[in-house]
Amino acid sequence: MRRQSMSTSELVSCVICTRNRAQPLARVVASLLAGETEPLELLVIDQSDGPEAELALREFAGDARLRYHRSSQ
Repeated sequence: MRRQSMSTSELVSCVICTRNRAQPLARVVASLLAGETEPLELLVIDQSDGPEAELALREFAGDARLRYHRSSQ
């Protein structure tokens, strides 16, 4: 199988859906943002009961590649 290379204009999107898993979520986001894939768009959909996930992601607030959405249930 031949692997095609990505052009520099192709965007890689990663969608993470989470519920009440703030600490693992922060580790996953840190790992993805530290990777070599560019350009990257990281979408986090949070269905947690409390604010823990949002608080855990605050350290990444200045990174334009990360988009956070809190989903009401």
